[in-house]
Amino acid sequence: MGANRTLVVYESTWKIVEDDENTASGWERQTLDKVSKAILAAHEHAVDAQLGIGYGSADVGYNRRKLKADGTVEMIWENPERRPMGPVDPRVAVLRIDDKHGRPIAILVNHALHPVVFGVRGLSYSADFVGPLTETVESSFGGTTVCLFVQRACGDINPYYADVPPDQDPVGKRDWTAGILAKEAIRIANEIHTKVAEQPLIQVMEDTLTSQGRWTPVAKVDYLLPVSAILIDQQIALLTMPGEPFVDFQTRWRERCPVASCLFAGYANGYFGYFPTIRAAAEGGYGAADDETWIEPGAGERMLDLATIRIYELLHRLHPLPQP
Repeated sequence: MGANRTLVVYESTWKIVEDDENTASGWERQTLDKVSKAILAAHEHAVDAQLGIGYGSADVGYNRRKLKADGTVEMIWENPERRPMGPVDPRVAVLRIDDKHGRPIAILVNHALHPVVFGVRGLSYSADFVGPLTETVESSFGGTTVCLFVQRACGDINPYYADVPPDQDPVGKRDWTAGILAKEAIRIANEIHTKVAEQPLIQVMEDTLTSQGRWTPVAKVDYLLPVSAILIDQQIALLTMPGEPFVDFQTRWRERCPVASCLFAGYANGYFGYFPTIRAAAEGGYGAADDETWIEPGAGERMLDLATIRIYELLHRLHPLPQP
């Protein structure tokens, strides 16, 4: 991305009450230390890089909200028959980062799918399908290539095999899901031709959107939602939302984004529950009108609009002063 680099490490604003490694705050301290060390190590080993992006498709998930004839919603928690339900977005986006010799440094996979093959009935810590997905991609490229999975807008999207009981081969079904995604990610990555940007540039616009809680008596509480719009080399856009947006938001983002290459990241910079569309909030169902939905309806739409405006501004197509 160029020879001039600036490293900024922000201190955590969280108050650590205890540092015992067996407490939640102890885990937090360990995690923050690991993240800080990883940032510093990455900076120390930084090299010039070139980027490329590609797209494909994978049929591994479904919309778990089934809209019935009477306008109400039935939640479908597993779908091994692979029946079509509501809207889905099968797109798999891959960002490939190479060194100056064209050797892969990192592969970023961007897809919308809850990692819940094991679900609530599994009693062990697990990376679910994300673990074998990233491991398969890394082994395919060899060397020190790192694969990262960045979640898209998966608020209403489950894998076909979800919450699989321990006696029904959850590991096999996890590996089936991971295998399809990994195969497609590898295919896409192999077809990407990275190139050096003429003017390497990373632009970031960060905003805090104020929204109220959805339910009384907390409806008058203000929530501060961080929203980021990132533009890489004036060609690749990334929108982040701090929670679980419904899949419609990423399809709308692709339709509205003024650059052809766009990525989406949920669960970013905090967590504020689910972000359903206004229509889904009115229809009801889990993640749309239950206690997992903290924020007032319309917050997702406002974040999408704000990020779209910011990308136009970064492209110098929206101006701060009237045009002659």
